[in-house]
Amino acid sequence: MIPKKKHLPGLETIKTVVPQKHLERQELEIAGLTDTLASNIHKLTIPSSTRYLEDVREFVTTHATQAGFPDEVVEQLKIAVDEACTNIIKHAYKGKGENIIDLAVILSADKLIVRLRDEGVSFSPSDYKEPNLIEIAKKRRSGGLGVHIMNRLMDRVEYRTRDGVNECCLVKYFPS
Repeated sequence: MIPKKKHLPGLETIKTVVPQKHLERQELEIAGLTDTLASNIHKLTIPSSTRYLEDVREFVTTHATQAGFPDEVVEQLKIAVDEACTNIIKHAYKGKGENIIDLAVILSADKLIVRLRDEGVSFSPSDYKEPNLIEIAKKRRSGGLGVHIMNRLMDRVEYRTRDGVNECCLVKYFPS
């Protein structure tokens, strides 16, 4: 069943679950997994609009909770994924809502990966400068902390671009 959003006709939020035997080998290799380790992958496609961030948070909460992450870690995942989606919407797509963001939650024996894909302007981690938190606080400026927050909350954050598709992978290892 595909739930349609009434306020954006023609654009849909699509949720799918793909069992291990149907995973594309390339998707697993990009995510740093082999097909023998990945248990499953859950996918969600949303329009590039902040009004769909609630759907993203619910999607992440559902799969992180089912995977057994404690509530505190689930909250960290939700915040990091929300920041990543917001960055795609605002920076990669320049606020244009007619584009899409593909998300996948990939579960393996030792980690959960949230993979986000877009076809907007790519982010270059080598150009990123860590924000000066003191200056931001002094100027009472909002924004500019998304990448910093993602890096602080996740165990790993990886970026790559291939054939015009940008990919951000947010990695959280299961607590030992």
